[in-house]
Amino acid sequence: MWVATQTSRFKAAISHAGVSNNISFYGNSMYQLLFEFEFGGKPWEKYDEYWAKSPMAHITNVTTVRSLQESSLQESSLQA
Repeated sequence: MWVATQTSRFKAAISHAGVSNNISFYGNSMYQLLFEFEFGGKPWEKYDEYWAKSPMAHITNVTTVRSLQESSLQESSLQA
């Protein structure tokens, strides 16, 4: 989803189980330590950094038609 907020290069995009908000993802993820390392702290300590890298913060830039696909099952998008 990040790419669709940063460029108009693509005519269409599909996102399956993508992260749209890094702040809410932190609370619903098993990857909290990875996010703390990436952003240098927890969301309440580094709110601006988490938000600046969230696709939702740049949603007004989107010109690409997108299909957002979600699953009703609790799945890890990193599993094979």
